[in-house]
Amino acid sequence: MRVDAVTLCACFCEKPRFEFPRETYEDETIFAVLSGSFEYAMGDGVWHRIGGGQCVFCPRGETFHRRMLSPSTFALLHFRSGDPLPDGGEPITPGNARRFREDIEHLLRHPLCFSPEEEPEIALFARDLLWLATEPSSSVPAALAAIRSRMAEHPEEDFETHRLAREAGYAEAQFIRLFHRYFGDTPKQCLLTLRMDKAKLLLRSTDLPVSEVAFHVGYTDPLYFSRLFHRRTGYTPRVWRTLGVC
Repeated sequence: MRVDAVTLCACFCEKPRFEFPRETYEDETIFAVLSGSFEYAMGDGVWHRIGGGQCVFCPRGETFHRRMLSPSTFALLHFRSGDPLPDGGEPITPGNARRFREDIEHLLRHPLCFSPEEEPEIALFARDLLWLATEPSSSVPAALAAIRSRMAEHPEEDFETHRLAREAGYAEAQFIRLFHRYFGDTPKQCLLTLRMDKAKLLLRSTDLPVSEVAFHVGYTDPLYFSRLFHRRTGYTPRVWRTLGVC
């Protein structure tokens, strides 16, 4: 899809609710979700559920109905394009999940920008996010997309690979290969990334003790959690919170 201009970039961290139950936009719009979930419908259409690692396009002039299911972190982009948007209004799971996530994380450093095209870094990541959402490899098998979305929404749960494979209808080895092919990580690596992402958000947006942050992302041993966090980020959880690292 050709993007003529990105006209707005707005990012929200752990947003608990939408201020308005519906909205109509003058430009094409995309919601790109890092974590959490909400439901939406276009005009008088059916309701869909969208979660972490997914995005959805809303055509200009279309009424976008929405209701929050769990606190969500996402980027909202307004843009202009001479090409048609993906049909159907259903959530899209980009094939390159890691790059999609990294694009959103970079945009989160700039919560609100009314002139993205005048900010080279914002324009770069915004345009890359839009490209990822429309590239041909975005066609992820529905069973895999559903599992990846559930992992993003509840990373604290114990997702055992053999059970996920059986749920998706694959042998375990085949499931791991396909998961890595579409999302760039094995299921275990993906879950670790999602847990660390949620931990960063909790450290940045709450005053929860590190032990409770660990529990909220699936770890009963705070010391083990701290070691994993340090290995992934280069900082202990307390230092991360003190420095306000993004």
